[in-house]
Amino acid sequence: MKILFNNKIFFDQKYGGISRYFNSIFEIFIKDKIDFKVIAPIHKNLYLKKLDNSFKKGFFISRYPLNPFLKKINNSISIKYINNYKHDVLHDTYYSEDISQIKNKKKILTIHDLIHEKYSNYYNFKDLIKERKKIFKYIDNFICVSNSTKEDLLNTYDISEERVKVIYHGSDHFDKIKVDTNNQKFFFIKKITKPFIFYVGKRYKYKNYLLLVNAFKNSSLLNKNFKIIFFGGEKINKKEIQIYRDANINDQVIHLNGDDEILKYLYLNASVMVSTSEYEGFGLNILEALRHNCPVIAKDIKVFRELYENNISYFNDEESLKSILEKIVLLKHNENNIIIDQNELLKKFNWQATCSKMLKVYQNS
Repeated sequence: MKILFNNKIFFDQKYGGISRYFNSIFEIFIKDKIDFKVIAPIHKNLYLKKLDNSFKKGFFISRYPLNPFLKKINNSISIKYINNYKHDVLHDTYYSEDISQIKNKKKILTIHDLIHEKYSNYYNFKDLIKERKKIFKYIDNFICVSNSTKEDLLNTYDISEERVKVIYHGSDHFDKIKVDTNNQKFFFIKKITKPFIFYVGKRYKYKNYLLLVNAFKNSSLLNKNFKIIFFGGEKINKKEIQIYRDANINDQVIHLNGDDEILKYLYLNASVMVSTSEYEGFGLNILEALRHNCPVIAKDIKVFRELYENNISYFNDEESLKSILEKIVLLKHNENNIIIDQNELLKKFNWQATCSKMLKVYQNS
């Protein structure tokens, strides 16, 4: 079995959940000596940059304009290479518009979520649905990252259930990372002496991060004794700075970016991680937190109940978030927090199992 991966997500994304997903798959495929190649003529992805050149075709460029002309050239080169390779399967990395031009290969697409479809007030819903329907005509089989995502996909598009397979993410992608706090990049982080509440990823639109900000500012226990660290996502903007100033918590809020070593350190040292998102396809940051014994509070939504069951705490509104936060950070501070069964977690979510199931989808396509 020979597999190709195309350029789409690696051209668009410097780093992020989807490219991390594919990078984790590549690591297992290399270990298991699976024949694969990534065709990414021009890419800026930091995960792909680290992949050995024998497994990829293309060049890393740290930054470039995302204009239609450059994208078209990149896609044309990618399609030419893909059609010339004698591989059996193409795994599309993210809704490639030119997938119809790829010949004589089975085509697989992973559906990570249906955020764009479900939030038509934020996105150009009609054009998006129309475009994806065109793409889906050329896809042989779909992989969904949760049953919740599968349900959303089948309810939105005319796809037969037989073409859809649910395969969970793994949780062990940080296990080999060694945290060296003597490194200069930890200089600022080590100066944070107060315990902190952790938030990972984007903050805009349906992410509802202000639920955390408001719960924090309205709790004297929290804002006197803890900080909030927002990691990743968008750069802090003037509106957010003003919100923190108006709430008189400007000194307690920290925005950070960094690599996986820093992220792992923060998971290991956080009092609790909070997810305020009202919709997710999976919620990988929750799984990462649990893998590092970090307690999690999340909005009570269907996919989190499916995946994480009673291993996390759920809230419904700002007041319940504040109440649960106060309870959990006190327990954590007293070193009496819930301990996750790591064996059960790894059994349910591990990249080796993910890749084994994925290979079966390739073989049966």
